[in-house]
Amino acid sequence: MFVYDKKSFLKDENFGLSFSESEKKVGLHSHEFLEMSYILSGSATHIIGDKRQALKRGNIIIVDYGTSHKVEEKSADFTSVNVLFLPEFIDKNLFNCRSFKEVLKTSQINFIYYDDYYLFSDDEGDILPLFDSMIKEFSAQKNGSREYIRCLVIMVIIKLMRKCEKAAELRETDKDFDQITQYIKQHYSEEITLAKLAKIFNRSAASIHQLFPKNLNTKYADFLADIRVAAACEMLKNSDKQIDEIAAAVGYKDAGSFRKIFKERVGLTPKTYAKKIN
Repeated sequence: MFVYDKKSFLKDENFGLSFSESEKKVGLHSHEFLEMSYILSGSATHIIGDKRQALKRGNIIIVDYGTSHKVEEKSADFTSVNVLFLPEFIDKNLFNCRSFKEVLKTSQINFIYYDDYYLFSDDEGDILPLFDSMIKEFSAQKNGSREYIRCLVIMVIIKLMRKCEKAAELRETDKDFDQITQYIKQHYSEEITLAKLAKIFNRSAASIHQLFPKNLNTKYADFLADIRVAAACEMLKNSDKQIDEIAAAVGYKDAGSFRKIFKERVGLTPKTYAKKIN
């Protein structure tokens, strides 16, 4: 495996920029610097360690110090821009740093990242303009270009970490929502308020309320009513219980409210529905 040294690839020994295209063949290698690449067009396969990553336009990959990797199976239109830098390019106090995770902990960035691989996607299209600006500044080499590029690199990293945080929040939200809806389905016969759910799931009542329109395009009260009415329909089909008994069994203390909500959803009163199905 070939090791790319920093003196051969980094301008002023701290930063460099290059392009990779489909006809450019590079075997398995590692390097003495950090590499952050944006896939401008086409597709390819990234081999990093023992993992294969499918790359497409809009993907961003970051390769750490000493990590063996290569890009293969490039499509004919594959192009990437590769930003090469040392940690001290971000912060001069990082001259002994040899890890991207350590870079993330600096005061300029201040993020913690737990995964061992760095593959991101520019789904919102807000990262590409920053790479475009890096390319222009690197080509122009005007006064202040180096500091301008340094700020752009930091902005890219911060935006990528924010995307990770947002994705993690959504995953956690989905997990909570599944548990909340499952709890309601199992306990619909009880008094279930948002305050009670908030206490059980250690969230605010407002945040739980927002989960329902966000995930199901419905309100919490409507979701609960639908569950209760569905249960009432089953009881009307399969039991001889009176309407008032069924209302209580599905969580309604007031039988009049139950009849009203039932008719709104089924189009029939509970009594008429029972007669129709039996």
